[in-house]
Amino acid sequence: VLQTVKTARGRADSDYIDPTIPTLTYNQATYQGKPKIIVIILEESLGAQFVGTLGGKPLSPQFDHLAQQDWLFENLY
Repeated sequence: VLQTVKTARGRADSDYIDPTIPTLTYNQATYQGKPKIIVIILEESLGAQFVGTLGGKPLSPQFDHLAQQDWLFENLY
């Protein structure tokens, strides 16, 4: 099965890093510039009723400010 997967991937044998982890391969990044910094703020238990941007009470001014600058994902899966 692993050989079938390796063949289907079309990768050179030199791309495979460790024989004990048969799917681990070296991948060259396509972006070669300065690394980007990504910050994700995940609020699991913060209900919409407490966030002004989401139609609730304005109890989160900094969060609302970020949302107004398009830093809000409403449907992140």
